[in-house]
Amino acid sequence: CKVNASINKRLPNNISVVLPDDAMGESILYMLDMSGIFVSTGSACNSKSIEPSYVLKAIGLSDEEANKTIRITLPRDIEADEIDKAMCEIKKQVKLLSMGDNF
Repeated sequence: CKVNASINKRLPNNISVVLPDDAMGESILYMLDMSGIFVSTGSACNSKSIEPSYVLKAIGLSDEEANKTIRITLPRDIEADEIDKAMCEIKKQVKLLSMGDNF
């Protein structure tokens, strides 16, 4: 994954990343939702649109990168084991999507 924007100048509970390979944001969003992990696609400013986020495009992302972006916002009371579970599930789903027709 590639972190969008500054790693230091951000809210401490929010991260936006471009997913690797064939893992499109909408696909991973639905797969994670089925696992009880809720993420968003694009940017908060563009959350109701199916078009690539103008905010992500303004920071230099291509349409493809914008469409492969997910935004993760963590609640204040999250536990470390919940973060670990979410990261393992994201890795698993990205790997499944990257395998595509190789099943």
